[in-house]
Amino acid sequence: MSETVAAMSETTPLLVIEGVEHVENEIPALRLKYKNSNAHGIQTLKCLDAMRKERQLCDVILMVEGHELFAHRALLSCHSNYFLELFLHDENETVTKKQMYYQIDGLQYFALKLIIQFIYRGSFLLTLEMVPKIYLAAFQLRIETIFKACSNYLCEQLTEHNCLSML
Repeated sequence: MSETVAAMSETTPLLVIEGVEHVENEIPALRLKYKNSNAHGIQTLKCLDAMRKERQLCDVILMVEGHELFAHRALLSCHSNYFLELFLHDENETVTKKQMYYQIDGLQYFALKLIIQFIYRGSFLLTLEMVPKIYLAAFQLRIETIFKACSNYLCEQLTEHNCLSML
């Protein structure tokens, strides 16, 4: 069984069918939905992450410092205005097949890899030394949530003893 199918089956949330309020003279309706309203999004992201790891249905490959990072355009674009504009420009300019490979300059591989992990999973682990590098990458990619979190953290850590080393 592929990792994608396993990700779907092992975490499949419970679904419920419930009645929906209806207006007089209308046929009563039912709604099929996840019991937990967040489960649908969580399940979708887990499946997409498993697909990304297996390089399934990925429609973009980002090249950074000689490394390839596979991803899905739509998901990257949901979190990054940089990617949204890059991919929309590609669609508007390219009459033929969409561009698959994109060279991303000015970023460190590990920083982009962690940011992509965040986009798919909602978290990643990092060290204190990595925070400024993640901040710069998030700023370049225009991922406001990450660069604000890094900025807030760095401000909280700022003291008179370390202020010059943070420049």
